Amino acid sequence: MRQMLLNLLDNAVKYGPTGQTVTVGAAAGPNGAARLWVDDCGPGVPRADRERVWDRFWRLERDRGSAVAGSGIGLAVVRELAGLHHGRTWVEDAQSGGSRFVVELPA
Repeated sequence: MRQMLLNLLDNAVKYGPTGQTVTVGAAAGPNGAARLWVDDCGPGVPRADRERVWDRFWRLERDRGSAVAGSGIGLAVVRELAGLHHGRTWVEDAQSGGSRFVVELPA
């Protein structure tokens, strides 16, 4: 859990605007699952790329030439760790207008 949360927080800080509020939440999901999420105030992830962001070494086109450091491995690690625990991950729109990255693990 620690590594997954650190990777999600790292992404939120790197890709969001300076001074943004990053929100972490947790709740019970369906069937007693534990759900953790991180919301940012960044530009969001286009719907067409929401599965690809979990691929190893893949970055959004808009970020490839930017000064934001990254190899495109952090989210892949999150998904792999969640899968090892029979969980799942996804990204959706956050209420803040940015992205919400979700990890759900069976209880």
